[in-house]
Amino acid sequence: MAKKRQTRSGPKEWSPRKEVQSFAQKFAEGEAVMPKGFMYTGDLPIGDTWGYVFGRSRDSDLVEESNWDVIKADLEERFPDDVQEERHSHFLVGWVDQLAVRLLDKNGIATPAADAAYEWKQKLEAYPLADEDDHTKREYAATIENIQSEGHIDEDLAEEVFSWLWENNQSAVEPRDGGGGYPQEEDIQVALWEIGKPTEEMIEERQDEEDEEKASMTPDELETRRRKEYTDPPWQGRLFGRRLDGVGKEWQPGPERLVPMVGRCVRFRRDVERFPNFMAKAGMSGKIDEYGEDHIAVRVHQDLGEGAEEWENHVIWREETLDEFLKDVKVIAQCPGDEE
Repeated sequence: MAKKRQTRSGPKEWSPRKEVQSFAQKFAEGEAVMPKGFMYTGDLPIGDTWGYVFGRSRDSDLVEESNWDVIKADLEERFPDDVQEERHSHFLVGWVDQLAVRLLDKNGIATPAADAAYEWKQKLEAYPLADEDDHTKREYAATIENIQSEGHIDEDLAEEVFSWLWENNQSAVEPRDGGGGYPQEEDIQVALWEIGKPTEEMIEERQDEEDEEKASMTPDELETRRRKEYTDPPWQGRLFGRRLDGVGKEWQPGPERLVPMVGRCVRFRRDVERFPNFMAKAGMSGKIDEYGEDHIAVRVHQDLGEGAEEWENHVIWREETLDEFLKDVKVIAQCPGDEE
């Protein structure tokens, strides 16, 4: 019995689906995206075998920007000779970018690039994002930019503010109006105080407010405020045995001092220098680790930097500076940054 002769066939001829052919003809003719009266002056055969499939404008939101970049990168990588970006001026939105694709070959048959463009159109109809991760990253970046602008802070600090708001006031950083989150200045300032990094302007403004308020108080009201601020439970009074009466004078038993108990948190009202080792900046926060007759030690949450290693990131008030303690720090109810 004779063997059946085998033949080797060539590559399978490209045959587009009917829906792809219809899509390619529609977009190549330009009726889907080209406005009435549009006059093309470029070099591509737009309206013949090439057509505009995707676009964006100066006013595009983050969804449109993300989809444009993702789809453009995909089509350009797979069909480098059949895809081209073009920009045109527009009287309403300034400029418009269009992604031109070779949709039909010389015989009027839909191309593989047309098939890929059709698939992207179908995907976007089912779900509006070409790449959800890319879009999420853009939302985050836009939110950080907005925090920088509204809070007048740098990028690193804006990221810390975002983290605090995400944990404590998420609605302030939720994306809106097609862009990123846009927290108000008040939200940003709350976060900056809580993480212990207020701006110099914030510190000056708060000091001015406190000075103005105190200026309107009587001596009795000031004393009442002082005692209430530092002795309300669970804080406790403490008697310091010594104080410095003046330069060159002997230490003598002093009046009662009121300080918070070990474990309470404080925020620095002003810069506190421990020359030549380091400086604790206004706005930093910390926890009182210990106090005795002649010292108070605060472990600072933020890194005090080079020079503070042997202090184990503590600021210590000793006999000669004890009177400055409550001028240097303010007791706060919570410990921002405390990981214990």
